[in-house]
Amino acid sequence: MEDLLEWIAELAAVSAAAATAQAAVRTGAGVLAERLDLVEFELGRVSQGRAETALARRGRNGWVAEEGRRTIRRGSDLGGALRSLTPRAAGATWILPFRTGYARILLGAPRDLDLALGRSLARALELGLATRERIQRVAVLSRAAHREGARLRAELARVSPPTRLIGSSPQMREVLRKLGAAAATPVTVLLLGESGTGKSALARWIHAHSPRSSGPLVTVDCGALPESLIESELFGHAAGAFTGAQRARLGRVARAENGTLFLDEVGELPLSAQAKLLRVIQEGEVEPLGGEAPLRVNIRIVAATNRPLATLIAAGAFREDLYYRLSAFPVEIPPLRERRADLPELILFLLTEICARLELEPLRLREADLAKLSADPWPGNIRQLQNVLERAAILSPGPWLDFEDAPQPTEARGDAAPRPSEAETFESAVSRCLRAALRATKGKLYGPGGAAERLGLHPSTLQTKLRKYGIDRREFLAE
Repeated sequence: MEDLLEWIAELAAVSAAAATAQAAVRTGAGVLAERLDLVEFELGRVSQGRAETALARRGRNGWVAEEGRRTIRRGSDLGGALRSLTPRAAGATWILPFRTGYARILLGAPRDLDLALGRSLARALELGLATRERIQRVAVLSRAAHREGARLRAELARVSPPTRLIGSSPQMREVLRKLGAAAATPVTVLLLGESGTGKSALARWIHAHSPRSSGPLVTVDCGALPESLIESELFGHAAGAFTGAQRARLGRVARAENGTLFLDEVGELPLSAQAKLLRVIQEGEVEPLGGEAPLRVNIRIVAATNRPLATLIAAGAFREDLYYRLSAFPVEIPPLRERRADLPELILFLLTEICARLELEPLRLREADLAKLSADPWPGNIRQLQNVLERAAILSPGPWLDFEDAPQPTEARGDAAPRPSEAETFESAVSRCLRAALRATKGKLYGPGGAAERLGLHPSTLQTKLRKYGIDRREFLAE
């Protein structure tokens, strides 16, 4: 009896240790042949009426293995045996069905099958098959994790945080004092402020000055992701969770493990994703779409928005409990018009960075132009200022920055951001602002002088807002 148990255990072990199905039947046949007059040994994995099979036949120099497919038809002997889940004997052929497949053993001469032995063999093969699949799955996930780790490290090296932030005004010194204190802790930070005030740069600065700086910084532009894909993108999905999900995929939340997750435009998140994000913050768990169990995550969250979340809460578009979780440490980022003392240094810094990035010869700025740029209110903030300087740098022959052929900052501002009346709702004000920008640009969305630039928005964010408010840019093409 002890020898028999060792024989069955060895069959399970060699089935689990095999790298492929062919190797499993080849090594398994060798074990079965120790006690049986074995001629053929077949293993099949059954799914939706099809069986992926591996077959080993006795050859002159040992066992020869091959792979194939078999159709499981209703009413066939094999189909009946698989449905009954009871070992059957048919002459010299033993069919041993189990939960996910079957084994077929062809003997050289008829021999009765002891049902207890058949169940034991079937169970051993089932365990071996399941173990091998788990090992292969772990190997696939491990390779994917190594590739993803390399990608994140490359992304981290490419989008490295700035060594310093430009801001010597009292307002920015106070902002950096607060963020410096928060960066050393795991507290969730909420950056509030107008579009283009540098919230993304501040998020990178927080990460660089935190204990998690060696980990990944994963950025999510919540306003740029389609609502149909945002949950999968954020939280990941299991294989088969939806049409086209052929394999499991880690979401951006899980990719930020031991690092920082930056949620830009967090006010654009749909309510369904807000509920899952709340669980991430409260429980430290993320549940992939279609997954069987949640994953533990260790991340730090920095969120940013230019929308009044209190208004969204009142309108039922943002969860109040999520707001309180995100706003554990809120910091208001002042617009450029409130920190004009930073403008001269910021303009010179941006011009140097633009020339280096565009591989242009260094350009100098006249005192009169610097004074003019510093006096403008810049409603689009840093993004608008950067766009104006970039266009001028491209068009300037050098050595001076020439604004003769580039739009002036006051022209770039136009009527892109009209102020709503006190009685106007936030939603109607946004809709009117979008329409005014499209009207001024005759429906042009991107590029110099486009609506995205005038509003200080990323082009994909502008498209999302146009869809949200039901605005078709084609209405403005003929105006």
